[in-house]
Amino acid sequence: MKREVLLEDFYIDRGGDVDRTHAALIKQNTIIEDSIKIEFFLNLKNEINSWADLPLKPNERKTVQAIQVLFDDAEKIEIFNAEKFIASSKCGASIYFVGTVRDLNNDKKVTGITYDSHDALVIKSFEEIYKEAETKFKFENIAVFIEHIKGHVTLGETSIIIAVACKHRSQAYEFSRYVIEEIKKRTPIWKKEHYEGEDSKWLKGNPLIDQNQLK
Repeated sequence: MKREVLLEDFYIDRGGDVDRTHAALIKQNTIIEDSIKIEFFLNLKNEINSWADLPLKPNERKTVQAIQVLFDDAEKIEIFNAEKFIASSKCGASIYFVGTVRDLNNDKKVTGITYDSHDALVIKSFEEIYKEAETKFKFENIAVFIEHIKGHVTLGETSIIIAVACKHRSQAYEFSRYVIEEIKKRTPIWKKEHYEGEDSKWLKGNPLIDQNQLK
């Protein structure tokens, strides 16, 4: 049995004015956590993707494919941005590190990952790591590109790109390795893994404040 609940009902029960009550309801509805929204759309996307395995008619399959395109039209990070950024005739070697989502972690089947981060502190961390590497190695004519995705990525999709161009390949390898290892150690980026047949789980990430700075 359904019963329609009117705003006036809420107003009478609360004894307040309709405008203020309406504003309160709107505020209440807008504080849903992003993770809950992501979970909802992830489940919806997975459900739609499962339709592709059904014996659909041609027009039904086209409809499903069109919906899948809408879901997949989220902003991605692309390697051609990195290629364009580090291109230089002064550099004889370019290294690209591309991190992607794999299908298995700790014996669990992974279907995707949701990344979250403190954007301002991530940029600050990237800049600090770059400057440290620059001071450590003292390479001349170097170009570095770092980008990490925020939001949901599915299997095989790119989560991070690090591109380094130097005079020599040994320099590019060395610089790139330092950058990715330091990002993994301390940049405040967190990930929630989504599993097949199991609840999603936030994995241990880096703190907002470097604990070494508190000593």
